[in-house]
Amino acid sequence: MAGVLNRKDVMRWLRDLHRWSAQLLAAALLLYAVTGAVLAYQVPTAWGEEAGWEVERFRADVPNALDPEAAALALATSLAPRARVDKLQTDQAGTRVELRRPGRHLSVTLAVGAEQADVELRVPGLAARAGELHGQRKYRGGPAFVLWAALADASALALLLFATSGVVLAWHSHPARTVWVFGGASAFTLAAIFHLWLLP
Repeated sequence: MAGVLNRKDVMRWLRDLHRWSAQLLAAALLLYAVTGAVLAYQVPTAWGEEAGWEVERFRADVPNALDPEAAALALATSLAPRARVDKLQTDQAGTRVELRRPGRHLSVTLAVGAEQADVELRVPGLAARAGELHGQRKYRGGPAFVLWAALADASALALLLFATSGVVLAWHSHPARTVWVFGGASAFTLAAIFHLWLLP
């Protein structure tokens, strides 16, 4: 009797886990669906690297008292104080600094011996912002990164719990049907991966 009750308790716990993970996952899937719809129906007609972005280019003075790398970095951080340094590269052509935060990407290029730097400020439009959210990328600094990373990690965990508990519950109700459905879905997924990734 104790074994039967224990099994019932486990199944009840699995149903609760399945329901809770589905509720958490629903928020992330809703965001994914909404941003996907924005991408599908509001993508700009001009395709290319700058599609969906408002781009502003100008030249700015750099502090002469600093070495070129420090000068370029100081200028970049003054123009985008809340952004995080994504790239800092110095070579024979000069120094290039890239800063990024959600909603603003900035690059500063300072040629060797130049007193002014080339600045490019890119602000995403609606479609570009949806693309960043949809792809879960380019969130690399500050509280926005922490919150977005937490949402992405929680969504991934919820998806794993939802799938695992769903397979166990389905197996408990209909073992043979679960084998066929799970086996067929797995075969389809492996075939798709083989076709898309491995075939030329």
